[in-house]
Amino acid sequence: MLNRKNVAIVVDPKFGGRLERLTARAPVWIVASEANKAVSDELWKAHPHKDHRETGAITTYPVSDDEDRRTNLLDVIADVEIHHGVGDGDYLVFPRDFALEVIGVHLDSEVKEALRGYGFISFTQTEDGFTAFKPK
Repeated sequence: MLNRKNVAIVVDPKFGGRLERLTARAPVWIVASEANKAVSDELWKAHPHKDHRETGAITTYPVSDDEDRRTNLLDVIADVEIHHGVGDGDYLVFPRDFALEVIGVHLDSEVKEALRGYGFISFTQTEDGFTAFKPK
C-alpha cells in the first residue's frame, strides 16, 4: 500500500471507474482519456485538493495515443519526478524510500531500465501493473 510520499500512475485509458478507490491511498497521475477525464472531473468537483501531492489529488496528463501505454508511462515519469521530487543539488529527484505504483502496463526490460535511471531498484508485479521502489 502506498503512503503519502508515494504516487500512483495510471496508463489504462479505461480505468476511470476505479479511480476513486485509488485516490484514497495516494496522489494519482492518470492518462487523460475521455473515460478517465470524465471521472476525474467529477472527483475534482466533489473533493478538491489545493496541493497535487496530497493523497486524493488527481493530475491528468494528455497523450497522443491512449493505447500506447509504455510510451505514455515513460513520457510522464520526468514530470512526476519534478512535481513529487525533493531537491538534490540543482535537480528534483524522487525521494528515498519512495514507491511508484503503475497501473495499466506490465513491467518489461525497457520500463525497468528507464525506472532504474530514476533510482528505482526493486520491482514487484501486481495484477494490474507493478510497483517500483527507491530504497532509503
